[in-house]
Amino acid sequence: MRPNYIKRSLLATGIWVVLMFPAALEAQTIYACAHNQNGQMRLVSSSEACKKEETRLQWPLTTSAPVLAPQLRVGPEGPMGPAGPAGPMGPAGPAGATGATGATGATGATGAQGAQGPQGPQGETGPTGATGATGAAGPAGPAGPAGQDGTNGTNGINGTDGKDGINGINGIDGKDGTNGINGIDGKNGKDGKDGQNGVDGANGLDGATGATGATGPAGPTGPAGTAGQSANTLVSSGRLLFDVLSGGGPAFVPGLFGTINVPANAVVVFSSQGGINILGGYGDHVRVAIRLVVDGHIEEYGEYDIEKGNFSATGRWSFTIAVPLAAGTHQVGVQAQMTDIHRFNATTGFPRAIVAASIDPNDTTAHGTLTAVVLKQ
Repeated sequence: MRPNYIKRSLLATGIWVVLMFPAALEAQTIYACAHNQNGQMRLVSSSEACKKEETRLQWPLTTSAPVLAPQLRVGPEGPMGPAGPAGPMGPAGPAGATGATGATGATGATGAQGAQGPQGPQGETGPTGATGATGAAGPAGPAGPAGQDGTNGTNGINGTDGKDGINGINGIDGKDGTNGINGIDGKNGKDGKDGQNGVDGANGLDGATGATGATGPAGPTGPAGTAGQSANTLVSSGRLLFDVLSGGGPAFVPGLFGTINVPANAVVVFSSQGGINILGGYGDHVRVAIRLVVDGHIEEYGEYDIEKGNFSATGRWSFTIAVPLAAGTHQVGVQAQMTDIHRFNATTGFPRAIVAASIDPNDTTAHGTLTAVVLKQ
């Protein structure tokens, strides 16, 4: 396919020839030599001959395509060229020179001081000096010469390609040169100095507790212990309503009255709390006294003022007291009494006081409690 390739290359580069060589326009015919293998082209004069691996072409200025020169007429297809002889074996490369002796390794660094804790171990030996560099390898022997190219056959008729000649066999590669002798190892570096002894470590942890010994014989029974403490809480079961018609008491709060058993050498801590509400007009006022009564004696007393306002009509009582009592059964209770009353508007009725209950009968937040805690001394 070589002639067709040449033809395409020349057609593709025809404009390039005219642009690059305008002087050629002065002649009647343009002459060129095209390489048979790669299609590269060069311009020549009418009297200059082409090389044996080139084909001669010419362009009359009256045509747009190149034509073969007259001296290269189409002939018969040439025979296949013989194979080129094998190249001789290249000689062995010379042996590489012996590498130089490696330099002596540097002295090893001093070992680091042991850390505080158990006795420091002996300092580590300094590192070994580096090994001398290996001598350079000898150069490779030169490659054997390439076999000669076979003679190109005569170009066949344009259109039918002549067969390519068989490539010559490559020459055998020369043997590798012998490796140079390795350089002598460098001397070992000197041992590093021993590190300083570490500080003594802290004492070890205490050993595990030994197994429990066998249980000894039971001791004699001790005297009977004293009774501990006890507690009880009463919750109100109803309310007290005081006004100028029904009177202002005193009266026990329903549910906050009962009996208590006290051992010898005991103290009873009483605590009580509850709600007080006022029924009346804006600015009305009542005063209610709350008492702790034990066996008919008043042990605690307090008065609480409640005034009807825009945002509140409720108050609370609260007290705690410790009372030493003799051994036996005692009656205790919380007693209430309305001790004062004021009416802000003379045209309205007198206010009333509600103890241990809210104005709303379903509200239990104002209920009263009485707690007794018995402490053995």
